[in-house]
Amino acid sequence: MSADVAWYAGKRWIVRAEVNRTFAGSKSIDTWDVLAGIGYQLTPPEEPGPRAWPEDQAEDTTRNEVTVFAGRTVVNSFDSSQSASFL
Repeated sequence: MSADVAWYAGKRWIVRAEVNRTFAGSKSIDTWDVLAGIGYQLTPPEEPGPRAWPEDQAEDTTRNEVTVFAGRTVVNSFDSSQSASFL
């Protein structure tokens, strides 16, 4: 199961949160993923909020995007060892 929400702050900034729940079966470990992040639209939209889906294009047009990910990895054990993770 998954759920996510996005809040558009102004014309370019986006704040987003996502929760995922995975059920692996009775002999395995079920997991939770919780993600939070911010985004910035390099090209400002005409009005605040989500953009309309673009029409199909023959060539790539995504050369002006920047993405950063950061989070925490937690081992599901009695010690709950953890470490920073990023890409």
